[in-house]
Amino acid sequence: MSCALSLFDSPPVQPLTDQQRKADVIAWLETLVPLAQELARKAGKHGVTVSDLRIAAENRERMTGVESRTRGSYLGQVMQMAGLVNSGTYRRSTVPRSKRNLHAVWVLTEYARRSA
Repeated sequence: MSCALSLFDSPPVQPLTDQQRKADVIAWLETLVPLAQELARKAGKHGVTVSDLRIAAENRERMTGVESRTRGSYLGQVMQMAGLVNSGTYRRSTVPRSKRNLHAVWVLTEYARRSA
């Protein structure tokens, strides 16, 4: 009996460790930072929401169906990584999965409210 793998066998896949999974998610989030910055520049003082980022990422195929389901909750972190500022205002989500919940509006620093 031979132990060699045939063309139809695949070697066993080792599950990712928590540290590897975290590094994978962070690397993926970093790929969305330029997109978040671009959206914020185009939106100006009106800002962008996580749902805007999700739609743009899906349209540009940077977010697949699997990522949309498993990593969508991390999108708020992208806004912070992109250097955007929470404007203190909220807008209803246009993404059906969000059930029209309110999402924070993120803006470039020059459009952020100045506290007196």
